[in-house]
Amino acid sequence: MHSMHTAERNALVVVILGLALGALALAADPLGLDLTPGFGLLQALGMLLGITMAASGGCYFLWHRRKPGGPLSLMSDVGLRLGLTGLLACYVSGIADVLGIGTHRGASWERPFLGPLQLAGLLLGLLIVLVGLLLFWLGERTEHRDDPANTL
Repeated sequence: MHSMHTAERNALVVVILGLALGALALAADPLGLDLTPGFGLLQALGMLLGITMAASGGCYFLWHRRKPGGPLSLMSDVGLRLGLTGLLACYVSGIADVLGIGTHRGASWERPFLGPLQLAGLLLGLLIVLVGLLLFWLGERTEHRDDPANTL
């Protein structure tokens, strides 16, 4: 059994903090923590920062679980790039109105709005991030499956 090292514990702490920050940003209005009514830019950025922290912590955790010194497998490399692409999709969807590509730009309210299309884009981006992390993990597992010292 592979014991958890400090770097792996730190990565899990970053994942948990990221999830907590994202959840806090999403729940700011019901908790009465929002500065303005509705879902604003600060909440969107807090949510995106939380997603980034969780994804980075997950990647860092998986990176430290891989065989040291070995090259990345093709599947792992694709997984990392796919995860980053999903993160980019989350950012574009999360701040689409600010970028001027959202469906609510120039509507009757002056502030950014997380509508159903942007929420769908955000969820799709999260799914892509998760698939990327899964591919990274699977690529490292299959790359070293014949290695008796493999503890993944």
